[in-house]
Amino acid sequence: MLLDAAKIDSTNVIKFVSYGEFICNQYYDYPKRAIVGDWKVFGAVIEVKQKPEENLEKMLNAGFAACIKSSNKHHIQIFLNEKFVEVARSVDIDIPDYKGNNESIAEVIAKEQS
Repeated sequence: MLLDAAKIDSTNVIKFVSYGEFICNQYYDYPKRAIVGDWKVFGAVIEVKQKPEENLEKMLNAGFAACIKSSNKHHIQIFLNEKFVEVARSVDIDIPDYKGNNESIAEVIAKEQS
């Protein structure tokens, strides 16, 4: 779905890896929130065979927050944002609570502390 949303040719993708957190500890009121044992996805990396800049541009134009990783120019890292949330939810992938739409991390933290 993510590749479709960005109109990326899947035959150009070598690898697609989602990443997140398996919630398995007792911190941050996880038991109270009944999420112990959940897997929360908050990003992905795709490895493309060719034209990473062109594929990155497609991701950005589709509304994803993404960049080419400095460690490998064929890896495109995709971050949690509105578009990622929309696509993940459309295929029933569990994501963390999403806060701070179009806000900096400083603004999100300030709101949470007040």
